[in-house]
Amino acid sequence: MKKRRTKMAAHTVVVLLSLATTAVLVADATFRAAVNSQTRPSFHYSASTGWVGAAVPLWSPLDSKYHMFAVCNPASTTPPAPQNYSYCHATSPELMQWTDEAIGVSGVNGTGSVVIVNATKPVSVLVASGGSLALSTDAGLLKWTRTGVATLPLPAGVAARGDVFVYATTPTEMQLVMGTSVGGQAAALAYTAPATNLASWMYQATLFAASASMGLGPIMQAPSYFALNGVMVLMFTASSGQSHWLVGSGTDQAFTLLQQGFVDHGSATLAKPLRTALNEVLVFARIVDPRSAAAQAAAGATGIQSLPRKLTVTSTKEGQHTRTRARTHKTNPNQNKTKQDKNKYPSSPQHRHRRRRR
Repeated sequence: MKKRRTKMAAHTVVVLLSLATTAVLVADATFRAAVNSQTRPSFHYSASTGWVGAAVPLWSPLDSKYHMFAVCNPASTTPPAPQNYSYCHATSPELMQWTDEAIGVSGVNGTGSVVIVNATKPVSVLVASGGSLALSTDAGLLKWTRTGVATLPLPAGVAARGDVFVYATTPTEMQLVMGTSVGGQAAALAYTAPATNLASWMYQATLFAASASMGLGPIMQAPSYFALNGVMVLMFTASSGQSHWLVGSGTDQAFTLLQQGFVDHGSATLAKPLRTALNEVLVFARIVDPRSAAAQAAAGATGIQSLPRKLTVTSTKEGQHTRTRARTHKTNPNQNKTKQDKNKYPSSPQHRHRRRRR
């Protein structure tokens, strides 16, 4: 009797680069004038003044808008001390044209994560890696109140604190993933807290610890952990500046790796993933400004966010080569349109031209 061989499926993350060809990513009239004088990017988000770092974009059902929070220093093109970050804030109806809002929170210790705790009433929180905690009960996420310090105890043998990623598992329970180093290699820790008391987080387990052979570096920065297309995805930026995706199976306390790859080969710090109203996952990244410090100061601003990229996970047969691919396509000007409406927007001329060249 002939034995049947079963081939396991491997997974790869496909990164689709969304290029907004019909509008410039601008914040205000001053920004538009700067774009015309070629001191600002034409297709990437940047604040009007000062230094901008890692971003926390999110879609809010409270006001049906996209929000871009980003650590910043509006007074200078140099980064502030990590214990004194401000969070600049901009809003957009379609991820193409942005409106600067008032600074949401100041004096934040470390980079953080913004999450909407309750979608039926305006309750949102910001938790930072240094323990800073802020609360907003404003539907537009415009008014924030510092509410104390969040306690994030480290397990024995772990000393490094990296960035944090917060998400809700139920309306009453929150989960937190912290990047760190375990045994000299990149790792992530899992915490939990009741939604009513986000000042006290309980350490649960080491979510994932990399081996030296994986080549992920000594610490995990800008982690995010989420479900996508039936698998779990762990994304982060390594100490080398390269951004990685890990695909596997897992729970809130344990992740098992199946496949790994790159989101960005160059130096770019991943933003927190953005889950749209259509349940798509988009990701931004902070691009290193290639200009000299003098040129940045003369321009009055530095720190550029990449274009939003849509993430998907595909399966391939065992043994086939898997890789991360990027493809440019035209962004639908209204991200909340139905699938039928999306078909009204054809591929951009640039995209058709690139396909012919291949």
